[in-house]
Amino acid sequence: MAPVGHEVKQEIIDSQEGYATIQPKTEIRDNDESVIAMICKDRLPVTILEGAGFRELFGKLRPDVQLKPVTYYIENALPTLNDKLKEKIRIDLISASKVSLAFGTFKSHADRPEHVSLSAYWMIPEKMEPRHALFFFKTVPESSPNVLSKLIINYGIRNKTIGYISESQRIPRICWLENDSTKLPDFEGILNEVIARSIYTSSPDLLRKIDRSVIDFQKVFSWREHKEILRAVLDTSAMQNSENSSTKENQKDTELTEEEMEVSNFVFNILEQLQKANDQIRHRFYQTASVIIPILKVLLHKLTNVVNNGASVSEQLIGRNVLNKLETASNNSQKNVVLKTATFLDPRFKNEFFSECHKVGVLSIERKLQKTVFQNYMIHHFKARFDKVIKEEVLTEETTDFDQFVQVKSSTSPSEPKIVCLEKEIEAYLCKDTNSKTDPTDFWMQNQSQLPILKSLASEYLPIPASASGTEKLFEDGQKMISKGFISGIRDDFIFCSANIAGYGC
Repeated sequence: MAPVGHEVKQEIIDSQEGYATIQPKTEIRDNDESVIAMICKDRLPVTILEGAGFRELFGKLRPDVQLKPVTYYIENALPTLNDKLKEKIRIDLISASKVSLAFGTFKSHADRPEHVSLSAYWMIPEKMEPRHALFFFKTVPESSPNVLSKLIINYGIRNKTIGYISESQRIPRICWLENDSTKLPDFEGILNEVIARSIYTSSPDLLRKIDRSVIDFQKVFSWREHKEILRAVLDTSAMQNSENSSTKENQKDTELTEEEMEVSNFVFNILEQLQKANDQIRHRFYQTASVIIPILKVLLHKLTNVVNNGASVSEQLIGRNVLNKLETASNNSQKNVVLKTATFLDPRFKNEFFSECHKVGVLSIERKLQKTVFQNYMIHHFKARFDKVIKEEVLTEETTDFDQFVQVKSSTSPSEPKIVCLEKEIEAYLCKDTNSKTDPTDFWMQNQSQLPILKSLASEYLPIPASASGTEKLFEDGQKMISKGFISGIRDDFIFCSANIAGYGC
């Protein structure tokens, strides 16, 4: 059987001039694989294997093992490790109920080709353990939808995909994914659009000065980078203002006026509130899409207070522009049903951050029962699965030996019915005492016997990532391991192994 992803790799190879196929030439020993695994785990330059000092140290520690040339490890051990990791990921995904995808892109200033990544996120239900794997990292002239679609099919997750995130419009549209799933908002993309790319609409002169104040400054940058850049600009301007007038004559293009300093400090306060909100609501292990709706609501509240304190006309223009952009993004996120389901199933949030009116009136005079809009959605949307659970329970009881059936019925407590009810689970879930510091994993593990249906749904929706960002970091890791003298395909293989080896070993 051909290695998983072999056809995909061959298709990319055929589409790139000068890309040579690398196939194992000899039987790879465990020691050889461990050497290349060390490079990938620690993101070391592969040329370290050629160093005299390293070889001398290695010889003293392992005199029974003979180090081979670097080309041997690249041409033989690396492809073997690559194929092993792909197979382990494929096997791991067999037990996954639902999988979410994150498409990322990055284009460095030094390279013409685009770097494209595809990662998958899912959860092991028994442990509520989030898992993720890098499926694909390639340096290609342009992304091919056929390549990505075949890759998803090869991993057996086409019918398991619950949603996908893309940080770039350049990612090709995969028709069946668009039809069968939901495109989810990218949290980092929202913040970058709201903050970094629109904040100076009414202050072009200030943006020009900041541009000239920072070496290699780019107008397209993340909100995190912008915060650091703005801090540097404010510090520089403060130093310039304290220098003598003769020096200032050469700094007119970059020196901030007193009003511009006030506006920049105002913008910096906005970014600080954004940072605080981002740090306040997070999971200790992983950042999930369930945080997007709450964080945007928190940001709106906090930034409204900041904007209301803006003194100058420029500050008010910037503040209103930011609030309008943020409110639009928040409203759009509220319309995404997959995102809303993830938020509802996160015990830190439940239905506290939804914009629509929760109460829909009394359903019956006798019951005096009020439901939230989202409770109705949950019951309607997952009714088919709820009915399936009941049928499976009933079928098990009908096929049980009579004596065993009586024993089971007599041992079942009236207060704990055997057949679960989604509606009652939702009511019980909403009554649970939780807060923003509740650990979702611990909560669902502790309540799995009381809330089995919701726990099953949580295992599908909570692994969805909040952002697709990360391709640039992968590229930087590859640069550490492989110098410019090697073809990009080898670097891509190192990146794939480095990203997955911690979770799957060698």
